[in-house]
Amino acid sequence: MLRHGQLEKSLEVEALLGQGTQASFVSDAGQPQVQSVTVQARRNSIDISNTNNGTTFTAKELARLPVGQNVQAIIALAPGTVRNVSGYYGNVASFGGASVSENAYYINGFPVTNVLTQVGASELPFGAIADAQILSGGYSAEFGRSTGGVVNITTKSGTNQWEIGGKVNWSPAAFAARPSDIYYPNTGANPKTDGKLQYYNRDNNSSSKTVGIYAGGPLIKNKLFIFTALEQTRSDSQGVGASSDTAFNASGWSVNKGEIGRYLVKLDYHLNDDHHFEYTHILDQSKNTSSSYGFSYATLTHDQNLRNGTTIWNAGGSRGGSAGSSPGSTDDIFKYTGYLSDRLTVTALVGKSHTSPRVIPYGYNPAISSVSSSQSARVAGVTYPSSNPQPFGDQVRPDSRDDQKTLRLDVEYKLGSHALRTGIDYNEAASLVGATRPGGYSWAYLYHNNPNTWKPGGADLTLAQGGGFGTQGYYVSEGTYFKSGAPTTSQSAQYIQDRYQVTD
Repeated sequence: MLRHGQLEKSLEVEALLGQGTQASFVSDAGQPQVQSVTVQARRNSIDISNTNNGTTFTAKELARLPVGQNVQAIIALAPGTVRNVSGYYGNVASFGGASVSENAYYINGFPVTNVLTQVGASELPFGAIADAQILSGGYSAEFGRSTGGVVNITTKSGTNQWEIGGKVNWSPAAFAARPSDIYYPNTGANPKTDGKLQYYNRDNNSSSKTVGIYAGGPLIKNKLFIFTALEQTRSDSQGVGASSDTAFNASGWSVNKGEIGRYLVKLDYHLNDDHHFEYTHILDQSKNTSSSYGFSYATLTHDQNLRNGTTIWNAGGSRGGSAGSSPGSTDDIFKYTGYLSDRLTVTALVGKSHTSPRVIPYGYNPAISSVSSSQSARVAGVTYPSSNPQPFGDQVRPDSRDDQKTLRLDVEYKLGSHALRTGIDYNEAASLVGATRPGGYSWAYLYHNNPNTWKPGGADLTLAQGGGFGTQGYYVSEGTYFKSGAPTTSQSAQYIQDRYQVTD
């Protein structure tokens, strides 16, 4: 604010989604004779802004709040939301009592809800969030395919000034209190267990570290801007999962390692004040490895013999993944916003996403078939393997995937006190799911005590007629198994709404 050519007052305000912000130009000395007011602003495009009911969190608020660095933690701050019951996608929020599969998630206007299960969504680096709308009910017609809640996130954009920042969140195991051991109650009813150790927990521990870096600025001043964000999270936990009922448990000591990598690149191009183009690339990848070792209650120590474990990439509560975890995806979003007149605004969006989940057990070789045989089914004098060379059952298809493509067009026209808005979208989603048997088949060595009359599996010949060791009742069964599904869906929706402002 200028008075007599001098800067009288400078005021910084923050514009919120769907809300007004008051800016007072009254000085401490009273009402000045204002000559001019200069407004400087950085516009963060809000892609889907109409709302009737909900809460908005800005980047500044999220930086101040003691909240977990993920979208589900933000949702928990909004009224009417609650974490779901344990055991059924326990990390995903429920809105107003609706199922966790009835929510919709958007980033820059593009739907990022889990394609296969519709539970949870892929995420982006926490420091890339500019605004997060948590809509719990009564939201506008432009939000569809949801009977629970809507999570609408807008990412940051670069400006004419280069900015760079970073963060480190570290929760070391050494700074946490040791968990207490659990003992059997001393009831006097069972002298074998009364007051004795049941679960040894003193060595259970966990740690995590998140490192992030963010940068944004102009590639071409006033025209082309870039914003990038990279975030890496590593977590480790280990502990005893077996009780003292067994002196030595071959899988009693568990070790879990998790890695989450999230990246974002956003380009904003302003052809002029009326035409704005943007491209957003998001990568959300997760890897979780669980391993089991032997634990002895006699010495309260674990060995170093890795017996089993599983590595999971981007499973996200499906295909063997942990419930409620991010499904992981690669998203590409192209968007155009045109201010064709003071009254007419047009928005067009094209986006696609891809997810490649994998689940691989420790020691798994997809080229080796499993073999089973009991002592009673083994031919005397023939050498059999001491153990199954492939001790795994049917596994998730290695080529599993989820894909989505979205087209959307929105038009808004202001007519007096009316804000007319209409839109149409088209969405294609496809998944490839299923399981396959290691090696394509399995072998089972079997025995029947009546080889002269019994025909295995409805065969034309009896065991004896088959010859070889079949005359003694020995035979081999080959099992094949392959399960596959390729569900697809094509959806289109249209809406039209009129928001009427009764008074100023």
